[in-house]
This record gives sequence, structure tokens and C-alpha cells, in this order.
Amino acid sequence: MSARSARERTRSVFRDDRKRLTVVIAAICLLAVPTLANDSEVACTEAPMVVKIHADWCLGCKAIDSVWSQLSKDLGDRITFVELDVTNRTAFAKSKATARRLGLKEFFAKYRSQTGTVAILDCNSLEPVAILAGERELVKYREAIKRASHSS
Repeated sequence: MSARSARERTRSVFRDDRKRLTVVIAAICLLAVPTLANDSEVACTEAPMVVKIHADWCLGCKAIDSVWSQLSKDLGDRITFVELDVTNRTAFAKSKATARRLGLKEFFAKYRSQTGTVAILDCNSLEPVAILAGERELVKYREAIKRASHSS
């Protein structure tokens, strides 16, 4: 075998290997996509869904962090909590996918620019029972959740 044909065969093998590697990487990426969203979020079945539009740079979001944490701690086993993060493009894309998966596509399209907003949604219709923007009083969230629970 000549040196030239050996080089051509080696190049051909490398090209085939690169194609195979590209296919494997693409398959891994496709399989990983569902795990990129927050898998702990599931569509509600009976209890209301509480949805927060969040961004790390949002002062209103920081102001309600303690309320959000307290609600999650107190009601996390009975209520579906969803945080849709719009901090940057990557977070926005993940949140958009999560919203679509949970049936909140229209909600996300309408409220995505209103950071610091928390919506309490009726589980059956996914319609807002209450929209609370930057609200810091825990009792107002509890009252809205109670109203939503009765409407489900």
C-alpha cells in the first residue's frame, strides 16, 4: 500500500468517526433536554398552582423571596409551585419549555415581562384566581390559595 492511499484511508476513517461522534453527541443532547427543565414541577391535579415570574436582577423578586420560601415550605407538599425564571436567555428558554409542558404557554407569554409577579391559578382551567405583584404579605397569598382551592 502506498503512503498516499494510507493517508486517504486514515482521513476517511477520521471523517467517519467524526460523523459518528456528531450523531452520538446529538442523541445525548436530545435525550438530555427533558432533564434540563425542573423535573420537580408537575402539572397540578387538584390543588391550585402557584406560579412566580422571577429574575435574579429583579428587586421585587428579592423582596418576595421570604414569602415564596415560606409558602413553599408550608404548602409544598399540597400545592404545585412553579418558578419561571427570565433572568437570561438560557433561563428564559428553560422556563418557556416548562410553561409549555405545564400548559402555561399563554400565561407565560402574557406575564413573562412582569417579574416579581405571583399568580395563583385554578388547577382545572389554569386561569388566574389572583395575580399578586411584589406582594409581601403572606396572608394575601394564603387567602388567594384558599379561594383557588375552592374553585378547583
